[in-house]
Amino acid sequence: MFPNEADRISGEIVAGRPPDLMVGDEQVLSLAIRVNPEFQRPGRYTAIMRLDGVDMKRADFRVVTPRPA
Repeated sequence: MFPNEADRISGEIVAGRPPDLMVGDEQVLSLAIRVNPEFQRPGRYTAIMRLDGVDMKRADFRVVTPRPA
């Protein structure tokens, strides 16, 4: 989806910590990013979420040509 380094999304997230959560404890953080990719042709694709260069999650999907109404 982002073959060029300039097309990649990066940034920092700072999340507040509930008072009963100890420093170093894990917590779940929901994150939504709106993207508008353009695909050259129908076919199978994979979206990969990487964190510090490590593949964390993959989602396979298929792009199809819309049928006429």
